[in-house]
Amino acid sequence: MPNDIREFQIRTPDRALTAIRGSLRDAVLEIHRLLSMARAVVSAYLSEDPSRPVITGYMDGSGRIAIHRYLNSGSGTEFENWLDTDRHQFQSLPEGGWEIKRFVGLAPPSVVLGEAVLAVPPHELPRVDFAQESGIRRKHYGKYIVDAIPLQITGMQGWTARFALSR
Repeated sequence: MPNDIREFQIRTPDRALTAIRGSLRDAVLEIHRLLSMARAVVSAYLSEDPSRPVITGYMDGSGRIAIHRYLNSGSGTEFENWLDTDRHQFQSLPEGGWEIKRFVGLAPPSVVLGEAVLAVPPHELPRVDFAQESGIRRKHYGKYIVDAIPLQITGMQGWTARFALSR
């Protein structure tokens, strides 16, 4: 997969807690684990961009753990997947684990473009997040879905794609 393993810094507003290496799912599971032991706002930041969180979790007013994910500018393929979802007025990202709360298709750099809330138990998230980590670009055409799946052929430079068509 193009970038399914990354390093996340897990921290509260006032201190760093830990760093983990893994996928978006791993960061969500760690935030959920930490919130089950203490009440705080816990966020995951990508080590290469420690200025903006990609995930934030907290206890909501009813005592349940709420976990949000953010689409930041410069997200490339992930932005394209959110944009396609928004254009077709779907309420969740591919694979249904995240419910979109807001999305802005055009904004200045360094702005949060989208926010989604975890809609399934954390352990039910796929190991590789479709919208962010798979590198797959999804596009809807009428009642058809086309997925462009990146492939790197052994012994050749660059990437190509395999296309999957579904209804």
